[in-house]
Amino acid sequence: MDKKFVTTMNKRLFDIYGKDLLVSYVNTNQKYSIYVYVEDDISVYPIINNVNYVSLYDEEPECKKFVERHKDLPVPSFMFDAVRFCYKVFAQCNASKLGGKIYYVDADSVFLKSMDEEILEQIMPDTVCTSMYHRNGLYTETGFVGFNMNHSIMNSFINYYRNLYVTDKIFHMKHHTDCHTYDRTRKEMAKDDRYIEKKLGDGGKGHIMARCKLIHDYLDHRKGKRKNQKTSPEWNNFEQGRK
Repeated sequence: MDKKFVTTMNKRLFDIYGKDLLVSYVNTNQKYSIYVYVEDDISVYPIINNVNYVSLYDEEPECKKFVERHKDLPVPSFMFDAVRFCYKVFAQCNASKLGGKIYYVDADSVFLKSMDEEILEQIMPDTVCTSMYHRNGLYTETGFVGFNMNHSIMNSFINYYRNLYVTDKIFHMKHHTDCHTYDRTRKEMAKDDRYIEKKLGDGGKGHIMARCKLIHDYLDHRKGKRKNQKTSPEWNNFEQGRK
């Protein structure tokens, strides 16, 4: 199919919260397949219909090399933890080879409702190269990102994005999360007139996804301290405000 979901995790994260994402994927009868990039043996994960496990290190040897080069670097805060956030970038870049429209979902999210073609097209129309939760004056929320590989310029986008890690140029940047490398790539691609992006949400700071009318009914990103909660407090507040 032209549309796919993508996520990444390891067995430890699967046991803590990743399993909730996959259970919610099944329980909401998602139509489109999900590709789960894992850092360990695929055999330790349960077989689930339409869930495709992919060995990240086998498919992206440069990811393992990056981790090995920098795993012992001191990290004063999450903003400088290049290794922690590199897995999702390499997963996204490898998934781009599948073609079509790629919808990346962080593993600490849960599906609430089936995301059909109509909602996915609203999120990322054919004219758009990438869709994201851009936050004005802050880095992008990358818990949910769309990549439309039907656009030829997206090959250049992926190559630039990936090479920030392969060449270690990420360490020339002020901050080292995937949010910052994604934004750096967006800025570079914006020099080309063919590049078109769609900013989702209200552009505000904080938990922008929970406030998004477009995706609110379909997905909850239970990031940070929200992981052990049934739904994000911000999601609850928005829901109560609609009643």
